[in-house]
Amino acid sequence: MNKEVAYLLSHIYSSNQSVLTNILQYQYQLFFLDSKEMQEKMGEILKLEFKHLEWLGNLIKSLGCIPIYADIQFGIVEFWNSNAVYYDTDVLTILDVDIEGKKKEISNCKMLMYTVKNEDVTRVLREIVDEDYKILRWFMKLKCNYSCLE
Repeated sequence: MNKEVAYLLSHIYSSNQSVLTNILQYQYQLFFLDSKEMQEKMGEILKLEFKHLEWLGNLIKSLGCIPIYADIQFGIVEFWNSNAVYYDTDVLTILDVDIEGKKKEISNCKMLMYTVKNEDVTRVLREIVDEDYKILRWFMKLKCNYSCLE
């Protein structure tokens, strides 16, 4: 049972729509954020995402699996690759993609919270969701601020 839970967590940990993808995508996007405020906020977001990656990796390990960068679903291992990163340079497009991605991640975490009956998993996912809502609000505010500048 623990292995199956770890495999479900792998989707949030390192699938094409995962915390790992977010980290690398946000790092890439830093090259195109021209506002100091946006760069600083993205730096704060990256710190939270790295923390989430660590929490999920430790949780997967505690469930008896190795936290590899792959999505493991139904016995199929799909290794992460850089095609998962959305490579765009337009700031408004970047923020739209980030907002939609964060909404999807929140939805995936919530679905897993209600599916898996494991206190440790639920606690970690609840903390991630709480912080993801904060990140989502930041992205929405950054988009609003950036839209007003144009």
